[in-house]
Amino acid sequence: MQIAASSIRDGERLRSVNQDRVRALADSIAEIGLQAPITVTRQVEFADGQEVQVWRLIAGLHRLEAVKSLGLAEIEAVEMGDDEVLQKLWECDENLCRAELTDAQRAKFTAERKKWYEIKHPETRHGANQHTRSGQVGHLNERFTAETAKQTGRSERSVRRDALRGAKIDPDALEIIEGTVGDK
Repeated sequence: MQIAASSIRDGERLRSVNQDRVRALADSIAEIGLQAPITVTRQVEFADGQEVQVWRLIAGLHRLEAVKSLGLAEIEAVEMGDDEVLQKLWECDENLCRAELTDAQRAKFTAERKKWYEIKHPETRHGANQHTRSGQVGHLNERFTAETAKQTGRSERSVRRDALRGAKIDPDALEIIEGTVGDK
């Protein structure tokens, strides 16, 4: 569906905007159009005492900023339901599957994904009863590292390391490290 770019609220993001990436995407969109829609969910705001429907961005901040930089009024979007856990997992997965994340960004997204994955599948937490059935009858959910490795194409060892970094390093410190020489 096409929605007004001005009606999208980007809210608190795990990754800040990289203007070089925005410019590159804008060049591509100008040449061949937007090839992957952003993901949004409905949200209600109040303006002058009236309810107004807006959209909250789940994934696609760089694409949204690129479209805005081109002066385009609308953007192609896919609406996601209001399940917050699935929204958070999708935001993390979309970013973790990108090759251009730095070590600090990957640590932040992996730790965040682990938090939401374990909310959705508490039986996969370390020390939990691994034989508790969840989801479909006869289906055991994979542990976080195995599922994330499968989703992102990374090894379980890398996923474990990134999750540990993201959990143990203060978020403010990760923010400071992000984009510096110490952050590949």
